[in-house]
Amino acid sequence: MRHIGRPERPRGATPLPDQIATVLKALHASREASPEQLTRLIMVRDTRWKYVHAEGFRPMLFDLQNDPAELEDLGGVERPDLDVVRARLSDAIFHWARRHHARITVTPERIEAMTGREPDGILIGFWDEAEYEKEFGKPFEDRP
Repeated sequence: MRHIGRPERPRGATPLPDQIATVLKALHASREASPEQLTRLIMVRDTRWKYVHAEGFRPMLFDLQNDPAELEDLGGVERPDLDVVRARLSDAIFHWARRHHARITVTPERIEAMTGREPDGILIGFWDEAEYEKEFGKPFEDRP
């Protein structure tokens, strides 16, 4: 499998339960791709192991210490020691996936600067004219 991009650690990320250093990245293929390419990949790694989860497929596992080029996929190899590694890294992904992920790409200052500058005729946050009148204490028709 070809790897796209560079590993990233989420800003402000806290260590996962077993204190492993993780790198999580989701990759998305183009819309005109095979089902295998459309699968969302989630990767986690520590200093030795790289684990890739793809829903509906067996995981991929690479020993970065003994195979830095990631040529031997150990994801399907049945060995008790690898079972432990797969379970630990799978649990790390599950823990990460259940956390809140705010995907705001604009700074809070920029959001604040945009507040109150809606186009004429558009009021955000009001259900109807009565709610506007209750909030501002003046008739809806007198709005700016």
